[in-house]
Amino acid sequence: MSPSSPSLSSRLSNKDRMAGDAGVDSSQFKGLAKYFNGTTVAGRANVAKATYALVGLIVAYNMIKPKKK
Repeated sequence: MSPSSPSLSSRLSNKDRMAGDAGVDSSQFKGLAKYFNGTTVAGRANVAKATYALVGLIVAYNMIKPKKK
């Protein structure tokens, strides 16, 4: 995508936009909000990945821990 081309949110019609998509530029975020936010598509994807990783760790811990007698 060239720097002069419009962003994805500006190319989508109002009908095609997701809830909460106000056309926010991801460069406005700081700290963890830069990676985990509900406004950008990449942020939503990172939240989903973190959720799957956490569930996987919980399942792995419960399978590996020693069984009680």
